Amino acid sequence: MMLLFLTTALVPFTLALPPVSIPPVPSHTTPFSLPTPQPQVASAGFYSCIDSEFKGECKQHSSALATCNNLDVGAYDQISAIRVDKYITCSFYEDEQCLGDHLELEAPGSENLRGKRWDNRIKSWNCHSK
Repeated sequence: MMLLFLTTALVPFTLALPPVSIPPVPSHTTPFSLPTPQPQVASAGFYSCIDSEFKGECKQHSSALATCNNLDVGAYDQISAIRVDKYITCSFYEDEQCLGDHLELEAPGSENLRGKRWDNRIKSWNCHSK
């Protein structure tokens, strides 16, 4: 049996390519950028006053999110100004147990509910994250 070996000589060579232009990466925000994350809120609420422009007797209300709350009976139909906490939306209802017509507010709220036709109408509320 005879073995035959072939040898080849390696010859170095250079391949010349034309220059390629690469566009720069844009420095502005692209449409695929993520929104700024909002803080996680477990409970929140609002500040209310019986007179517009946050005058008269005022009170801070807070509760777990997505929980219906009735106002104290003495506060029924008394609220004229509301300042809602940041990063949430609150719904205010004309009846107990979050029933009936409602008004939704986000921060900063409203210093005069009369302009929204909600002066002295609120009996219950709930807040939820945006």
